Amino acid sequence: MDRRSVGISVKPTEEVDTIAAIATPVGEGGIGIVRMSGPQALKIALRVFNRRSTGRGHGRDEDGKAGLGEGNGGQRPKTGGELSGSVEEKGRGPLGAVDAGEAGEGLKPRRIYLGWIVDPADGRVLDEVLLWFMAGPRSYTREDVVEISCHGGATPLRAVLRLLLREGARLAEPGEFTRRAFINGRIDLAQAEAVLDTIRAKTDAALEVAVKQLRGSISGEIERMTGELVGILARIEAQIDFPDEELGEDVDVVWRDTEIIIKGVLDKVEELLDTAEAGIVLRKGVRVVITGKPNVGKSSLLNALVGFERAIVTAIPGTTRDAIEETVFIGGLEMVLTDTAGLRQSADEVEAIGIEHTLRAVSQGDLVLVVLDDTTGLQEEDRVALDLTKGVDRIVVVNKEDVGAGRIRDVAVREIAGDAPIVRVSAREGINIGLLRHTIAEMAMAKLERGIGRTLPEVTVTRERHAEALRSARKSLGEALSAIEEKVPLDMVAIDIRRALGSLGEITGKTVDDAVLDRIFGEFCLGK
Repeated sequence: MDRRSVGISVKPTEEVDTIAAIATPVGEGGIGIVRMSGPQALKIALRVFNRRSTGRGHGRDEDGKAGLGEGNGGQRPKTGGELSGSVEEKGRGPLGAVDAGEAGEGLKPRRIYLGWIVDPADGRVLDEVLLWFMAGPRSYTREDVVEISCHGGATPLRAVLRLLLREGARLAEPGEFTRRAFINGRIDLAQAEAVLDTIRAKTDAALEVAVKQLRGSISGEIERMTGELVGILARIEAQIDFPDEELGEDVDVVWRDTEIIIKGVLDKVEELLDTAEAGIVLRKGVRVVITGKPNVGKSSLLNALVGFERAIVTAIPGTTRDAIEETVFIGGLEMVLTDTAGLRQSADEVEAIGIEHTLRAVSQGDLVLVVLDDTTGLQEEDRVALDLTKGVDRIVVVNKEDVGAGRIRDVAVREIAGDAPIVRVSAREGINIGLLRHTIAEMAMAKLERGIGRTLPEVTVTRERHAEALRSARKSLGEALSAIEEKVPLDMVAIDIRRALGSLGEITGKTVDDAVLDRIFGEFCLGK
């Protein structure tokens, strides 16, 4: 949701204030949710919410009189201290009059109430809603939280949100609800990232990994490693601070235990890093880059794989200048297909830039489709494309099988491409596209299995930020082991251990700066 669409200008403040946002996607639906969190959430809700009961028939208040929409003579609902009744999870029961200034009285936590959102300025009814109050710390943010389920159109949701903002709430920043959950200690940073990964998961496997991280799989592993390092660091510092005092522990034992613990933690770090490449692919999707010389049918192949005309196809070489991406699902895996500019020497400045982007995409891809034209035979530009993709997982796609004369022989391709699979297709006619999809799925699955095996491990690294922190910890722990082998003073070993602890703490957010937090939570939508 664009904050300008709310129709009100708001700015974040430094103190802990009350925030509000629409928590569901913009558009029409059965319901939409407006969420508030902060110290004034309940008071604001009480000023705009009029409870009612359905206990004596649809549309009737507790005294049996017709409610809104059933001929109540235009009598406006009462708000604030004149609440009439409630519908709770366990049945109907009046809660009595409530003064809006007495926060907490009249709405019991963790119960759902039926009623109306009413503008206290003029009595205008905005929507019939369900309201749920969760008192902190037993809430998503560990603050008082109010969620209002409205009818799912954009207009009622925006109207309710504007009213809450006018009554004292502030429009939330992207990810601010989850950021407050992190700041208030309900979740750590890895779990906060897992919230976003759960929302964005496109496959069952990606969802499974995200939920495991949300439940603390990677956080628990980091805490275990951190605990071992903190324990041995305390023993080292005791030896440093009290070298001449009787501590009941021989320094040689500390040296030995330090080496054992560092090696054990280092092994675990390596084990986690082994899952990173496949885990990142699982979360972000398999990046499949389509490359080759101009006019071999790369755009036609993209269109054939996605099942509709995504890229412009012409007979003019060099039509594709910018990379074109499209997401498809092949073999149960998310694939991000990228159609790139043709590889050739070009005097055209724009096309040359496109070729630079192609080379970058190839270097970053998980799987490359090198497309050849069977009607022209194997040319020097084809050899260049094959040479540039050495060392990456690739499939050689011989296109235009329907009109080609078999001018490209498999044996000639293998002399350059080695044992890379060769699939002959006609992108235009759809010949062997199913076989190509199967081959792509097989290679992608093999890549995942090399990293995480056939079944998902309990802990999988799925973010480059986590992998980078683990690599940094590995470096520091390796330096600590080298220092032990060289018998350097214990205080030098302690420095390396502290650095490793700092790197591990970046994953869970214990040692992360605000710039990193801004970047992470900036990926979230408003309302989450």
